[in-house]
Parts: sequence; C-alpha cells; structure tokens
Amino acid sequence: MIQNAKQIYYSNLLLSSENKTEVTWNIINNESVKVQNMNHTPSLFKLNNTNIHIDQAAEAFTNFFLNLVDSLKVNNVNIDTAISLLRNLYPVIFQRCYPSY
Repeated sequence: MIQNAKQIYYSNLLLSSENKTEVTWNIINNESVKVQNMNHTPSLFKLNNTNIHIDQAAEAFTNFFLNLVDSLKVNNVNIDTAISLLRNLYPVIFQRCYPSY
C-alpha cells in the first residue's frame, strides 16, 4: 500500500514537472539517502557517559542470557512428577487428551 502510494506520488511529480531529469535525480537521491540511513549500524553507543563498542555490548548481552539459561536449567526433571501435577490440576482435560496416563 505504501509502495503504491509512493509510486503514484512520484508519477504525478514527474508528470507535472517541466524538468523531468532533475525531478528523477531528486527522487533517486531522496530514496538512496533513506537506504543509506537504514543500513548504518553504529559502532559505539553511550551508557552513563561511557562509550561502549558494539562488539563488547553484543558479547555482554550474549553472556548474560547464556548464564541466565544455565542458572535456570532444571536437572533431573522427573517426567512422572510433571504428568502427575497436570493430571491433578486438570483431571478432566488431561484424561480426555491422555487417556493412557
């Protein structure tokens, strides 16, 4: 929908212009600036007046979530306990879905 609106707008702009070459270049420059700005990834950002390199931030972010996952891992999960809990909490639904349990 947005692309169609742009196409109509630019077509009307070109049709009504006296210098089609200049208008064409203005459209191209306008659109290419948008693409350049969208592809720009900052290499630094500020946190509490401290410049942090984007690679350091990405590594810290990754490590935080990896450590979080490790701390949340549940060892020795007993499948029978989980099934019993579900059976006790939702007996009618559980029996319908899993009659063999």
